[in-house]
Amino acid sequence: VFIRSKFIMNRAEVKIINYDMSFDSSKITGAAVFALRKRPSFGMRIVLDQINLDAYLRKKASINRGTNKSKSSPGKLDSGAQKKSRHGKYDISFLGSFDANINLSAKKVIFHDQRIQNLSFDGMLHNGKLKIRGLSFENFAGFGIFGSGTVNNLSGNIVADDVYVVARAESLD
Repeated sequence: VFIRSKFIMNRAEVKIINYDMSFDSSKITGAAVFALRKRPSFGMRIVLDQINLDAYLRKKASINRGTNKSKSSPGKLDSGAQKKSRHGKYDISFLGSFDANINLSAKKVIFHDQRIQNLSFDGMLHNGKLKIRGLSFENFAGFGIFGSGTVNNLSGNIVADDVYVVARAESLD
C-alpha cells in the first residue's frame, strides 16, 4: 500500500489535496475539503482506476465461512448492524445532519465476473435533500444506464422528484 497526500488546515477548513493511493493493482486519486462550522459539510472527488471486487468478496466469504459464529449468512449484515427506524426501514435520517458535495468515479470494476466500466456518481446533499446530478455505468453485461434526479426529505417520508433515466442494452436476447 502506498499513500501520498498534502494536508492543509486552518480555522475554517481541512483540505486533503493531491491524494494518491495505490494498493494491489488499484490506484485512487482525489481531494477532499471539510468545512469546520456548526453544520458539518464536506466536498470530495475520488477517482479509482480499477478494482476487482470479486477478489475481496471471495476473501471475506472464506473468512466468514471459517470463523463466523453468528446465525447470519456469510456476507450478510447481522440484524443489529444497521439502526432501523420505527417503521422497520433503515434509518437514514443522519443524512439530514450534514451537507456534502460528492463526485466518485471508477474506470473499471469487476463484480461477479462482470466488467463494469465508467461507474460514476455526482451528487450534492444539502439540508436533507439529495440532488443526483448523475449516476451512471457502462458495459455491465452489455447494459448501461444514466440517471439523475432529486431525493427529498431523507429524514422522513422520502420522495423522489425530477427522475431521469436512460438505459442502453446491446441485446435483449
